[in-house]
Amino acid sequence: MTESEQHAVSCFSGLVIRHPSFQHAYNRILDVIEFNKINQAPEPQSVLILAESGCGKTTLFEDLQNNLPGRHEVQEGIDMVTKIPFFSSAIPTDATPNSMAQQLFASMGVGDRNKHAAEQRIKNALKKAGTQAIFYDELNNIAGSKTPHKISLARGWLRDLISSSGVMIVGFGLPECEDIFLSEAQVHKRFPWILSMENFKFDLSPNSEFCVVVKTMEQALGQFRDLYASIEPRMNESFLISLYATTGGSINALKKLYEGVQMETFKGDHILNTEKFSQVADVMRFPSSIVRNGFREDRQICLNMIANRQLHSH
Repeated sequence: MTESEQHAVSCFSGLVIRHPSFQHAYNRILDVIEFNKINQAPEPQSVLILAESGCGKTTLFEDLQNNLPGRHEVQEGIDMVTKIPFFSSAIPTDATPNSMAQQLFASMGVGDRNKHAAEQRIKNALKKAGTQAIFYDELNNIAGSKTPHKISLARGWLRDLISSSGVMIVGFGLPECEDIFLSEAQVHKRFPWILSMENFKFDLSPNSEFCVVVKTMEQALGQFRDLYASIEPRMNESFLISLYATTGGSINALKKLYEGVQMETFKGDHILNTEKFSQVADVMRFPSSIVRNGFREDRQICLNMIANRQLHSH
């Protein structure tokens, strides 16, 4: 694959789909960051974003990472000081409160031999680094096996991190986070902002969120006309039905489908045209493992429409 073709494929990885729920969450997070910065309360307001897999939590997480200031060094007097205005981490599935504390300590350059001393040092380090927010993706993972003991440890770690550091948390997690964390009043009061994101509903009207997002994808293809024999809008009913049946309305699945179709296309004659795009999309449709979440009853409606269309065409 040529460099131009690689760029064409990768463009969807960085494409942010600003449908209303995505945009609302993005703007609200920035608003709360700014509020905390101005307010300077001992305990800042924190934000929790809840959504099923595929709804765009990680896309939102990565978009914020890319658009907010990253780690950098500045001269303070005779010293070079590392600034970490926004610390970000994706919590692994085998995480524990202790391992997450270790990660934060290591990032800030402090030890943790003595718990009380370490908490004070981490607080000082966060202040010196000018850290305004700590972003955690997959927040539900710190509860591990979800036993009462594990949940209690996770709650305590999250509560103490906010209260001892004075830095807001922006957590991204599955809806189960509501039961894991927010059922305890002391954690809940530290998260006054609970935002939800959902997969797209099955709606083929031109101004629906789903159609607007697909149109955005189609427009992204137009950036690379020099690679394509023909860029024709595929925003017809048949194509939209097939696309929804493939992705289940998942923003991440839509991106992956376009990436996958492009990659398959460039393996052939290095030319993408409307006919070939549709052929490859059709091949990928049902055996694809792109998405397995969020279909609900919409998926069956979609499949019934495709079946009826195929029946009437014979």
